[in-house]
Amino acid sequence: MALILVLIAFPSFKLLYLMDEVTDPSLSVLAEGLFLGGPKSHILNKTEDTCVLTIAGQKNYIIKKIPSNRMFHTRVKAASRIGPHNLDVISVIVGSLLGDCYANKRSVEGTRLCYRQSTVHKDYLFWLYNFFFTRGYCSNLEPRIYKRVLKNKGSDDKTYYGHEFNTFTFRSFNWVHKMFYSKGKKVLKLEHKYYTPLALAIWSMGSGNYINGKLELFTQFSKEKDILNLINILQDCFGLSCNMALKNKKSYVVIISGQSLKLFQSIVLPYIIPSTMHKIGLCTNPYRNTTLLSNNKGKVLVVTNVVTNDTVSYNSVSDAARALNLNRFTISRRIKDKKILNGLYKFSYV
Repeated sequence: MALILVLIAFPSFKLLYLMDEVTDPSLSVLAEGLFLGGPKSHILNKTEDTCVLTIAGQKNYIIKKIPSNRMFHTRVKAASRIGPHNLDVISVIVGSLLGDCYANKRSVEGTRLCYRQSTVHKDYLFWLYNFFFTRGYCSNLEPRIYKRVLKNKGSDDKTYYGHEFNTFTFRSFNWVHKMFYSKGKKVLKLEHKYYTPLALAIWSMGSGNYINGKLELFTQFSKEKDILNLINILQDCFGLSCNMALKNKKSYVVIISGQSLKLFQSIVLPYIIPSTMHKIGLCTNPYRNTTLLSNNKGKVLVVTNVVTNDTVSYNSVSDAARALNLNRFTISRRIKDKKILNGLYKFSYV
């Protein structure tokens, strides 16, 4: 009888290690030695300090402090990177996946996070890289430059540049992938407790857009039920008033209403880096063409379809961008250089 109990116990130890619970570690060390089955490496964790963030009318959120030394050694195999992970790391991952971050599940090895941002958002991407690197979640190779060429019929091809990096692969990230993906598409199955102020800040810095007194938070969810679930979570956890809109017939955007904007700003402000303040409406967008806007203040933007010769008037570049499903910065450049966009649209002020 005792032998049977022993045989049952040992597999249970392995299952306990593989369970991915968010606990309170803030220091991890590499332990190497003779374990059952031969020499192995595992990550062990210890706890340290905590700080409490209090928001008026909201519950307290505990964010763990982590030392700046690297904690996951590169010699540890992906299958042995078993966590657990600090709440701030999980919050950054959740906020990233609510936006345009991609979780890549690599067979049985585990899951890694893939980040990509255009050159305009280089500061934010390098902030993310430093966040993960100082905690041992990625290598010392800095984000690499990528080039993307978009083919346009009837006009010049467009070339875009940016930076990208990937985290290490962790078996203990597989549960995150399961919460956000089903059959290769993004879904939302995450519990309420993982939606923290830091997660909202990451989402807004990576995929936010302040426009006309409202805040748009872009997602890659294609199902309406997922967006409705997300809106209910934002209401329940933070008291935010939100609605939604369909963008490009592929994914939805969550819109923070004007009356909830100040509340949203107060929640995420402690985590927002200076170069992304404009994304939540706290300063002027440094990449916006202010000269173009000031010279045409009070004028009407006329968009002409050069194929059908039809014309439509808009009060602003933003209105035209929403109606035509185009990027407003692209429209602004075409107004400035007086060129036809995609061989179809001509823009002018009257």
